Amino acid sequence: MELNLEPLVEAALNRPELETVSVQVLNETATLGLIGALCSTERATSVTYDVPLRDSGPVRNSTGSYPWRLDGDYSSTVTITNVGNSSAKFAVTIKYEDGKYLLNPQELEVGETAAFDLRKIRDEQIPDRDGNVIPKTVSGGQLRWSVIGGGGNSRLIGRNQVVSISRNVSSSYSCPMCCPDSFYHLAIAPGGGTWPVGGSSRSSLINSI
Repeated sequence: MELNLEPLVEAALNRPELETVSVQVLNETATLGLIGALCSTERATSVTYDVPLRDSGPVRNSTGSYPWRLDGDYSSTVTITNVGNSSAKFAVTIKYEDGKYLLNPQELEVGETAAFDLRKIRDEQIPDRDGNVIPKTVSGGQLRWSVIGGGGNSRLIGRNQVVSISRNVSSSYSCPMCCPDSFYHLAIAPGGGTWPVGGSSRSSLINSI
């Protein structure tokens, strides 16, 4: 079965305040094993985007780990959408050789989408929560995200769209991890010592997830 989404496209074009538009497909029958895909062609470049539809599934699917690349004219844009019935929080870590970029946890309302343009983050030298930036010489790495909190009831889905206009290439990644991030270990370094009355020392907290 094919569905024409032109009315949705036209509606989105008339709403300039909308940065992203999501399409949700609900299976209200008892039939299982349905497979779907969303195909679109950009009018200006004729690049075709083929996005497989994904079941929100169990809570482990509210995670993602995607490769990203920015060499040449490649772009990588990650989107995360709240497909649940209540607001949900998530955290993002962007890794690259010899470094990482940490974002503050974000909260999405039902149906809301967050988008992360990796080229914009790198080229505009946007600082992360610790003031770090991705060096302009970095051309690739891994982006990892995970739902946080929610008691196992939050449902998020994500995807990374990698595109090269010059090579007429479009690829899509939606790879979940085995489970969401969770607290595992907390340590204080150094682990002990002796100080005089009124003395002080500096220690570091090491948090593992």
